[in-house]
Amino acid sequence: MLDLRWHDQVTLKLYPTHDKSKFKKLRHGVQVDYARRLRVIEETIGEVRVGRITLLDLIRWHEEFAAPHDGGRPKKATAGLMLKILKQVFLFGKLALPETSGCAKVVEIMRDMAVQRTFASGRRQRKEYLTYQQAEQHCAASHREGFASIALAQAFMIECGMRQKDMIGEWVPRSEPGVTDVFSGNRNG
Repeated sequence: MLDLRWHDQVTLKLYPTHDKSKFKKLRHGVQVDYARRLRVIEETIGEVRVGRITLLDLIRWHEEFAAPHDGGRPKKATAGLMLKILKQVFLFGKLALPETSGCAKVVEIMRDMAVQRTFASGRRQRKEYLTYQQAEQHCAASHREGFASIALAQAFMIECGMRQKDMIGEWVPRSEPGVTDVFSGNRNG
């Protein structure tokens, strides 16, 4: 576990809790996901002196994050996201903590890794998209089943190029900033 000490260490807990952190500007769902992933990062890397982190440490962590726990293929996208979150933590540490924290050095190593494309080649791009014909079939099936509102929403999404959450919204806690007239129990959307 990385823990906050004045000179040489930064905490994974500082990034999600500090009021000046970018974490506070993330959407609620992303904050929940990042918080879960920060716990996994903390469990995986354990206690580390930031000033002593090297390229080899980052490569080892990437391998550990990518390791399939079910015997399947390596999870390169997951590992990449974990390092991206870790980079945000160190970048915040670089900006918020004294120079002696070591965060600037780690951020520089991570930037060099990106330039050299250390973890390149595993990125998959989306190969399939919902077609207009599929959307029409979905609308027809929704009408047959008596769900006209779902058909209407699907029609708007395909015609206007909207994402589902842009069309129907998302549920977030009332404590999250934003304006809404729709409430459900302790949630608003």
